[in-house]
Amino acid sequence: MALTTIQLVQFIFGAYLLVTVLIALAQGQPCRLNQRLIYLAGFLVTTFLTLFGNFFVTTYLRRSK
Repeated sequence: MALTTIQLVQFIFGAYLLVTVLIALAQGQPCRLNQRLIYLAGFLVTTFLTLFGNFFVTTYLRRSK
């Protein structure tokens, strides 16, 4: 459970960083990163956060019948 929780925290932090970058881009601040790379990272973080979140809920939070 601890490892899955750490991974979830990692992906939440990654999502926070991506939102920060997107806000900076929306405000017109220059960025040396390729925009495709930023969107790909967003896709990956969202995918892994969804997968690990689903695993966490189904494995640790739901009671077995």
